Amino acid sequence: MMNRQSNKITALYCRVGGSCGDMDGLIRRNQMERLAGYAAGHGLQNSEFFCDWGIPGSTPERPEYQRMLREIEAGNVSDLIVVSINRLWREWEAGYEFFCSVLPNHDVTLHILQENSISTPQDLKDAAARYEELLALFQLESQRGGRK
Repeated sequence: MMNRQSNKITALYCRVGGSCGDMDGLIRRNQMERLAGYAAGHGLQNSEFFCDWGIPGSTPERPEYQRMLREIEAGNVSDLIVVSINRLWREWEAGYEFFCSVLPNHDVTLHILQENSISTPQDLKDAAARYEELLALFQLESQRGGRK
């Protein structure tokens, strides 16, 4: 159980990209309840919701995402909790800087409920290094013309 005592906030990020009709309220409430329950159950304090409703995850121009990003960059966030990774970004490449640079450089631990995963800033830096190594290998192979 994690219990980081500080004045930093635990960011709870939720997003629903489109309308689900009559289910909208239920889906939103479920996401928020899961995030709040996880934070409480893991001793993560000072929870604050950042929720973008009706905005696709492929665009960074989400008001609450941008507000959360400003809080992270100001050093005000210790942990970020999401239901699934695609609530933050739909494509890995678009979110690469956020996951591999912004979060670890501001000492933010990422919690992903769906994957039952907790990634410390060091975990995120290690993942970025592995990604860069693989990318370099693919680029080298493509320069050589690949396999024939």
